[in-house]
Amino acid sequence: NSSIKQKEITLSSCLKEYIEAKDILQRGITRVIIPVYNKHKLLGIIATYTKHRVSLEDNKEIFQSAAAQLAGSIIQYGLIIQLNKKNVKLRKILSELKETQLQLINTEKMASVGQLVSGVAHEINTPIASITSNSSIIAKVLNKNELEASDIQILKEMNQIDSEAAKRITDIVKSLKRFVRLDEAEFQFADINNELDLTLKLTAHELKNSIKVIKNYGDIPPVLCSINMLNQVFMNLIVNACQSILSYKNEGTITITTSTKDNNLIVKIKDDGQGISQENINNVFNVGFTTKPKGIGTGLGLSISKKIIELHKGEIKFHSKENEGCEFEINIPVNRNST
Repeated sequence: NSSIKQKEITLSSCLKEYIEAKDILQRGITRVIIPVYNKHKLLGIIATYTKHRVSLEDNKEIFQSAAAQLAGSIIQYGLIIQLNKKNVKLRKILSELKETQLQLINTEKMASVGQLVSGVAHEINTPIASITSNSSIIAKVLNKNELEASDIQILKEMNQIDSEAAKRITDIVKSLKRFVRLDEAEFQFADINNELDLTLKLTAHELKNSIKVIKNYGDIPPVLCSINMLNQVFMNLIVNACQSILSYKNEGTITITTSTKDNNLIVKIKDDGQGISQENINNVFNVGFTTKPKGIGTGLGLSISKKIIELHKGEIKFHSKENEGCEFEINIPVNRNST
């Protein structure tokens, strides 16, 4: 009615508790109607009854206070309901983002594998060519009616060369298999020094016999990590270091240092290449950012590397000066359950 629309508190005498009530009260009661508003929106009505006489003037502040408190409670309850709905939606979005993030990491991995294929093929062709060449020499030696001491020495040397060539092929294939296996996303303990060596074998063609690798490996314990993902980070940083050096000069050095401090693994990959210009310092980890020529790289390597390290509850940072090289530092817990 009009009094409610006017936000007015009303008192009235009545013989029924409500209009449709069948029972008539033996004695009249006073009905108090208190509209509950949030600004101009009617949230509800408080209807209360009393057998005692009530003075609106004396109790108006109490009634208004009760209405204000109830309005606050209703608004708070509504906000809680909305917050719960948003939380459900956010959890769903977060789950989808995690799935998308993993797909993005794997997509970048496959793009990296594509870039590595020609180099790996070259790395395999070299020892295969050695084995093929040795095979013809061995055949000639064996076709002799009688083997001399010098022939036996040749066979021994050929066998040694072939063994080393076969081991080289095995190492390359092993590294490639480790790198592309998507089922190794589960966390497990790993020898990081060994994983770095595997990655170096896989990226050996990038060194082009003109980049020296210095290994300052520390005595570090097994680290709980996703081996597959960390190898992807190592490969991104090593390949970037190689390209930075060779785009700037004919030869250079990459220094890889591993250590632990305060139960954290620290991996540093340093190069003496072109470095990063001041204008690009803040863009390094941005999705899609690259200084490489068109068609080389995806611009996702470092941004995905950052995500991978964050998944390990760690951080990746760098310091660089143009024409003075760059050093990336990875810092992750040795055992993420202890953080």
